[in-house]
Amino acid sequence: MVGLLLVLCGLASPLDEATAAAQLAAAEHDFARAGRPATERRLTALAEEWPTTIAGARALVWRGELYVEDRDLPAAKASFLLARSRVPEGELAALAARDLGNVALIERQWQEAIARFDEAARSAPPALTDELRQRKAFAINEVRRDRWELGAWLILLVVVARFVGAAILARRSLGWPREVTFVAPLYALLAVAALRVVPAARATILYAGLGSLALLGLAFAPRHDVRRRGRAILDGALLLLATSAILYVASRRAGLLDALGTTFEEGVLIR
Repeated sequence: MVGLLLVLCGLASPLDEATAAAQLAAAEHDFARAGRPATERRLTALAEEWPTTIAGARALVWRGELYVEDRDLPAAKASFLLARSRVPEGELAALAARDLGNVALIERQWQEAIARFDEAARSAPPALTDELRQRKAFAINEVRRDRWELGAWLILLVVVARFVGAAILARRSLGWPREVTFVAPLYALLAVAALRVVPAARATILYAGLGSLALLGLAFAPRHDVRRRGRAILDGALLLLATSAILYVASRRAGLLDALGTTFEEGVLIR
């Protein structure tokens, strides 16, 4: 009678919980020997066989984490969502919501990640609270960086349009910019020196160097004798602003900002 009531209420009996937990423990014990694909199939079977047990939900969370490592994000998200639906409250629900937030971080869906971490915090144990706070802070910071990057792209668009328009108007007096000839060897030396630094810094130097050379070419293509002094000052200010924008976009895209942030937080040099 008790077992029938548990089934009708969608709850697992203590015997089912113990059996499912034993199977999950066996899967954890055999993981190194069985390998990832076999373990994923084993976890799927466990979750299907014991859908109302805590161990079955834990199997879904573990399977989702394996999918994340395999970069199968749709499958990972489906696994976490299913676990979340089976266990709406408690530590396991918090773990599933946290992992959904982690998937959103990988997909660069910052707002969804923030919502998932808030969702996880509502039922998270104290040991998980700090981690959730840090991950949420990271997502909020990325939202801010997205806005800064959008502003940088808008600055670049305006400045490039300004220089292209000026070059079109002065098309009869265009010439090869001596500034590019002077600066290009310096950038080449920086590119050679960048071979010894971390990949993020190397990519930043390469992208920023090429972008700033292109800007120099556009800015100084009109000959100096047809450029008014006020306009030259304006172009110099715009060039400096656009170069800063290129540097920001390049460092963001190459991951240098994250590397620098990690360095400052840990107080160690990037190796």
